[in-house]
Amino acid sequence: MQAFLSLVFPAALLVLCGGVSGCGGHDLKRNGGTRLVYEVDDELRPENYSLEDLGAAVKRRIEPAERGTILVKPIGKNRVEISVPRGPDHAVRLQQIKDLLATTGFLEFRIVANPSDDKTGIDAARAYFVRARTDANAKDELERLAGKGAPPPAVRPANGETWPNGYTYSWFELGRAERAALKLNNAAAENPDPQTLWNKAADARQNGTILPVPGLFCLFSRPCQNHLLPAAERDRKQWEYFVLCRDPEKDPQTGAPMRITGMHITQARATTDAAGRPAVAFHLNEQGGKWFFDLTSRNKPSGTSENTFRRRLAIILDGQVLTEAPLDAPIGQDGIITGNFTQQDVDELVTFLRTGALPAPLKPVPVAEEEIEPQHN
Repeated sequence: MQAFLSLVFPAALLVLCGGVSGCGGHDLKRNGGTRLVYEVDDELRPENYSLEDLGAAVKRRIEPAERGTILVKPIGKNRVEISVPRGPDHAVRLQQIKDLLATTGFLEFRIVANPSDDKTGIDAARAYFVRARTDANAKDELERLAGKGAPPPAVRPANGETWPNGYTYSWFELGRAERAALKLNNAAAENPDPQTLWNKAADARQNGTILPVPGLFCLFSRPCQNHLLPAAERDRKQWEYFVLCRDPEKDPQTGAPMRITGMHITQARATTDAAGRPAVAFHLNEQGGKWFFDLTSRNKPSGTSENTFRRRLAIILDGQVLTEAPLDAPIGQDGIITGNFTQQDVDELVTFLRTGALPAPLKPVPVAEEEIEPQHN
């Protein structure tokens, strides 16, 4: 099932604001509950961030309606403590909080590199992986990046400029929903047909090279060796898949990258697509809408027939492709994000878009989790 992006005109939306860290919250000694402690991921954190701002962002994300029931406070130099009072479906609520905090929430839009427009970049990417077979430095670099779940190196000329077509490129991992939509999930391995995308990707992986898929994208895959994940999660995941995307173009007047991100989104709400599947409607501010229209206009189909080549737009959350879909027409300030989503996926994405990205990523698993029983006088 392929995802697609389409235009909508969402109604006005009341954006819910969260409270600041350290305010509200029940006394766990009186009511009982769970205390979670999360630690900033030092391998991925930005150089400058405020732990107070991080605590406030965590509070907004897990309790956007500001009910005042959850206490969030920074502790030490790089930790955040979350006190969750016991209530109905407490275990379910705890898992929801853990799911929400496993993602930083940085969303952006990128054009997917394709073998027609981006041959120069794809050839350069292929040459790098060929070199890594015999070049110890390149091989070590790939192994180091795989060990922390990072994508392969960006595809850029040695002089730091752009390729002759004016672009540079970066790799982004396919997220769970998109792997399933493209039949690159583990269940697809059971199909013996050598022409399936899974088996073609497996052949390329075995040969240590990339797989350009005509009309779609350029694919790279590798075994999951991410030591930041629990061993059981690595075993469950097995493989990681990456697609090559163009880096943002630069504004001809200012020279600044025209990077369209979740910061440009002013409204977001859950909706359904034309087939009744869960989706997310969004509205961009004026600057984001202008850049989005310019980007999608430059990459619109060259014709109107069903066989016309269509470039693809990737919607990326924290470096993982949520969905990538053909562009049928220019898009302005309003659009729908659709894909192989569950309702929970959509609800979480809406939360990320409404409350903004966390200033720094947290380690995906709490470093401490303590059950507090009520203390009766």
